[in-house]
Amino acid sequence: MADHARQLQRIVREYRRDGQEWPARTKDIARWAIRTRRFDLRAPALEKILAGDLAQAMREEFFTDARGRRVRAKHPAKARRDGEQITLWDDVRTAPRGFMEMAFQLRRRHIVGECRQVT
Repeated sequence: MADHARQLQRIVREYRRDGQEWPARTKDIARWAIRTRRFDLRAPALEKILAGDLAQAMREEFFTDARGRRVRAKHPAKARRDGEQITLWDDVRTAPRGFMEMAFQLRRRHIVGECRQVT
């Protein structure tokens, strides 16, 4: 992600150097970058962006349970596949118990990490 962020920062610098309107909306910078071919979205980058958007959408999906509580529907858990660590998503209503235990453990570790970062 650092390379991607650096690419975007370079585009903003070039946008300003080109004498475009500043301050600017990100939408205007994006249009300029696409129009001037400074941003070329290849399949791997597109896949990464879509995967991030999908993860965010799954984090935001909730339902109301029988007791009227708001419950998050989709949860991620880490797994190893072919020697690589990956993140799998499942629905709390259909996931096996072991998957949800891993997902909740991951969430607890994330919360602890955030608390440590605050102190």
